[in-house]
Amino acid sequence: MYVCVCFGITDKAIQRAAADGVRDVAELTMRTGLGSNCGSCHDMAIDILNQAHAAALFPLPILQAARSIASMRLMSDYHLHIVY
Repeated sequence: MYVCVCFGITDKAIQRAAADGVRDVAELTMRTGLGSNCGSCHDMAIDILNQAHAAALFPLPILQAARSIASMRLMSDYHLHIVY
């Protein structure tokens, strides 16, 4: 799937970049040009980078699911503290 139409960057290219050591979207932009034209792809690129890094840290699907649930709980707790 194309993430950055301006430069023809796909989700697979972002996943490869993450595997090659790209840690954030700023570095991804420096290496590929992604987001340096209109910038509308930044949010999706960040999501794909985060998913690629999580898959590397938690290679088993059950570990990825546990991480996802834990982060949802943290966000829920954070939201409750802000609201109240």
